[in-house]
Amino acid sequence: MKKTELKKVLKPLIKDCIKEILFEEGILSNIVSEVVRGVQPMQVAHVATQTNVIDEQSKALDLERRNLLEQRAEAERQRKISILNATGFSDVFKDVKPISEQGVPGASKAQGALAGVDPSDAGVDISGIFALGGKKWKQLAG
Repeated sequence: MKKTELKKVLKPLIKDCIKEILFEEGILSNIVSEVVRGVQPMQVAHVATQTNVIDEQSKALDLERRNLLEQRAEAERQRKISILNATGFSDVFKDVKPISEQGVPGASKAQGALAGVDPSDAGVDISGIFALGGKKWKQLAG
């Protein structure tokens, strides 16, 4: 028998045997499942790398946003100071005490225009108004 004749006879037999082993005995499915298991950690590592990059980018953006907000607040504070200094109103609230949000301790909930105003607050001094009008108050009132 020649080599080519042997090849013609054996090749289909070997082909059928290999197909039978791969498909019927489940060798091919085992190979595919092992390949898939080997590929999955790579995909997970790639996804983890992408999420790390995204986290770093979002942290950088948050830091940049905070810096911009701080710069804006500082610029606004500087503008307010320059306006107050230019108008002479920088010390207008120098001796004013803040009103407590609860009102006067021990008092019932007051209502009206002066609700929440500290009773010891002297208010605004209006004594200079009389000096402006002088002796013309009767003319101005009448």
